[in-house]
Amino acid sequence: MAHQVEIPHILRENSIFQSFEPLKHLIDDTGTVALPATDEIVSSLHNFIQASSVVQGSSSPAMVAALKLETALLSTEQSPGRDRDDSLLDRIENLINDKFKAFDDRFKTFDDKFKTFDDRIKTFDEQIIAIRTVVDKMEWREQETAARARNRSRSAAGIPWIAVPSHVHGRSAPGGVKQPLKSIADVIGLEGTALGEWLRLYEIEETGTLADQKRTLIDFLSGVSH
Repeated sequence: MAHQVEIPHILRENSIFQSFEPLKHLIDDTGTVALPATDEIVSSLHNFIQASSVVQGSSSPAMVAALKLETALLSTEQSPGRDRDDSLLDRIENLINDKFKAFDDRFKTFDDKFKTFDDRIKTFDEQIIAIRTVVDKMEWREQETAARARNRSRSAAGIPWIAVPSHVHGRSAPGGVKQPLKSIADVIGLEGTALGEWLRLYEIEETGTLADQKRTLIDFLSGVSH
């Protein structure tokens, strides 16, 4: 049975929240969100947060409740083992497989052609790896940008940041570190060596004093810098 997250009462009664059709449908149905949440639900909730921050302020009770709800939904979305839609890659792989199957059928009676075929199979494998790498990097870049944008509202409301995946490899913490940075206090508490690892995680230049580097990392994770 799918896990559920209850929509807080203050949001169920909020007129702006109800104006977003996917969110209103949840209120009218069960008053809960099934996990993992759909992209439509996550997007509608984020749009409500953006609109509500203008109308009601970043620290209003409804905003705080919405940010906490978004955190719960995103925590499930970003959890290890989340499936990625590989349909595009699968189609590309199938097309190339079909191409080389036809090649094999044509030359299977000629022993001297097998070496060429094997070489092309190796090239095919390398192409698939290259395609997957490009798709991964595009996905990581989008995840990093989206997380930093969401953290702008969290900083204003005093809510812990959500994890920011690195555009380099998709990780949200250096190797050997279990928890992502979730607040300004977490960054301030970093020592020199650890700070350097976090800067390199996001490909941030290690220039200036330690205080300068911490400020740069804070601005990056909180979504303040571009």
